[in-house]
Amino acid sequence: MRLKQYNSDLTAKGWQVIQKVIHEQRKSKWNLQEIVNAIFYLTKNGCLLHDLPGEFPSWSTVYWYYIKWVRDGT
Repeated sequence: MRLKQYNSDLTAKGWQVIQKVIHEQRKSKWNLQEIVNAIFYLTKNGCLLHDLPGEFPSWSTVYWYYIKWVRDGT
């Protein structure tokens, strides 16, 4: 878990709702909640993937999941 919290982070209740929609079978070294938090951070702040703070997963990991979820309708 990250030490720094952002106001774009999901609440526990919000994560429970989103977690029901995400059906991920692939084992990842990153927590899926952190991937979603990174996507929300990008959306809220309007920054580039490469400008994600270091405590989030790498930009390429976030991009991979984002594209995957867009393509499969998640």
